[in-house]
Amino acid sequence: MTLKDPTRAQMLECLHRLEPEADELDIEAAIYWFAHDYHGGQTSSLYEALCSSPFHPSLLHHSVEDEGETASMLYALLESM
Repeated sequence: MTLKDPTRAQMLECLHRLEPEADELDIEAAIYWFAHDYHGGQTSSLYEALCSSPFHPSLLHHSVEDEGETASMLYALLESM
């Protein structure tokens, strides 16, 4: 699957299919940071995913690497979509 502007639903489906045992918090962190890093502005699906995300990073966290190994691995999966 090659998507330049995936929806939140597409990202969730992809991560649940590829990593069915992944923790929901790690999935949400990966989607948040992926949308944060790659959205194309207010009209993009990724921006919508970012704004509607139930995940809110700590003020001390500045990237997906701050969320841990699993979230970083899931983020890399999204990059490969």
